[in-house]
Parts: sequence; structure tokens; C-alpha cells
Amino acid sequence: MTALRGLLLCVVVALLALAGGARAAMLIVDPSTGLLTGADLIELRGLTSARYGTYAVEFRVGTCIQRFDGCDSAEEDFAFTAEADALIAAQALLDQVLLDGPAGSFDSDFSQTRGCRTSGPPPYCRATVPWDRRTISGGSSVAHIVDYTYAQNTNDITSTQEAAVASGSQIGWNTRVDATGGIWAVYTFVPEPATLLLFGLGAAGALYAGHRRRPRATTAA
Repeated sequence: MTALRGLLLCVVVALLALAGGARAAMLIVDPSTGLLTGADLIELRGLTSARYGTYAVEFRVGTCIQRFDGCDSAEEDFAFTAEADALIAAQALLDQVLLDGPAGSFDSDFSQTRGCRTSGPPPYCRATVPWDRRTISGGSSVAHIVDYTYAQNTNDITSTQEAAVASGSQIGWNTRVDATGGIWAVYTFVPEPATLLLFGLGAAGALYAGHRRRPRATTAA
């Protein structure tokens, strides 16, 4: 019984530690290539079209159709459906992910990010965050486009061109984003540690209750 209580106490303490305090984004680097492939624990606040809290991101190349489940519904396929929220997500990449540090020089050398060009123009890599998709008809032609924001990362970390950019940015549904010096930033929501804490406490309580209901073994007289 004492051992069980000690185990439950350890679980509670660990979950409380996870739920409290500021957390830095956890970069994900491919050990075989040294390339930055994404990050976990990205803090996004002030969102209006999506849940604010903690997100994960993965950097991918290809078309919107390939990377966003057909790219046929902004509400179902994109993490954000408002330009302002997509801009917050793009800025978070510059502030929390595309940084120089022990894991790599992901700010001063954008070629260390998966999907970004290693040579030739353009002199930047754009991490693209989609937020809407539309069909535009003009006469006999129909254009399928995606609205997006992007975080523009250059090798000159003091450049004014290194910024999150919104408004007027469009790409075809079936156009490869890497053809113009870009990558997709595929965001997914991650439950807050506070939510995990509730689940953890519930599981610990169920374990303790189950142990108390267990009948004690009887000994023969």
C-alpha cells in the first residue's frame, strides 16, 4: 500500500511540473541529416479561429493537395482559418523555432531546415502557413488558390526581410511550394499540459480506487 501511494505521488508531482512554468519549443532534428524537420511545444496565444495553446509543426514540401488532405476544406484541413492567426503562427516560427543554438544554425543558415534550398536563388526560405482556399472563376478559366502567410528566413539574421508576412499571398492548390523557395509549415494542436494533468490525476485516482476495492486474501484458520 505504501509503495502504491509513493507511485501515485510521483505521478502527481511529475504532472504538476509538466503543467507549470514556461516551456521552450522542442526542436526536432533528423539525426541522419542534421536537418530541422519541425518542433513541438510551440506556444501560440491570441488566436481567434483556433484553440490557443501548444502546437507542433512539421516542415514538408510538395503541394497543398499532398500535404493537407486534399486541400479541399480550410476548416477540416488547416490548423488556422483566419489570416491573423496564421500570421501569429508564422511569427512563432521565427521567434521559437528558426533559431541558432546547440542543435544547429537554423536562423543564420536556412539550408539546415528540411525542404529549404541549399543553393541558388532565392536568398531565403519561406515557411508557409495556409489559412484559406478559394475557387476563382474568370471567364472560361477557373483557378484554385490557397491564401497563406509565411515566415521568411534569410541567412542574414539582421535583415529587415526576415519577418512574418501576410496579405496577398496566394498559391495554386496543385503548385509545389518548394518551387518558389518555400516549405509548408504543417501545424497540429497539442493538448495543454493542464489537460494532461487532469487525465493523469483521473488515471491515478482510478488506480488507487481499484486497489482499495481489491479483496484482501484470507488465511485458513
